[in-house]
Amino acid sequence: MNELARLWARNTTFESVSVGDELPILVKWETEETIKKFRELAIQEQTGESPGTPDSDNTPAACQALISYATELLEKGFPLESITAKGSRLSLVMLAEVLPEDTISLSGHVVGKDTQGDFNQVQCMVRIENQDNKLVAEVSATIAL
Repeated sequence: MNELARLWARNTTFESVSVGDELPILVKWETEETIKKFRELAIQEQTGESPGTPDSDNTPAACQALISYATELLEKGFPLESITAKGSRLSLVMLAEVLPEDTISLSGHVVGKDTQGDFNQVQCMVRIENQDNKLVAEVSATIAL
C-alpha cells in the first residue's frame, strides 16, 4: 500500500494511488486573529463588501478556514491543479465549533477510485479534530487526476 504522506504531490497519478492510502497530517493552531481574518473573508465573500463589525458567530469563518486547511492538506498528496480541476470538489460538514486557542489536526485517507466519463477520480475523507480528539468537521473530497 502506498502512503501519500511519503509521495511528492507532483508525482501522484491515478495509477499510483490506492484505496486505503493515508494522507499526510496537518496541524493548525487557531487564534482570535486567524478566526477574525477568516470571518472577514467569509463576510466579504457573502456580501462583496468589507466587513464592519463582525458578529460573534464564527461558523462561516470556521467553514472558510477548514476548507482552506483541507485544501492545504490535500496539496501535500495531490497536485493543486488536480484539486481545483473540473470534476474535483470538496464538501464540508461542521460538527462542532472551532474556538480561539484550539489546536486542530487534519488527517485522512483515500476511500475510493473510479472513472466518471473523462475523469479519473480519487475520493478522500478528511477528519478534523481538536486538541481533545473531538471531531469538529469532516471533508469529503473528490480529486480529478
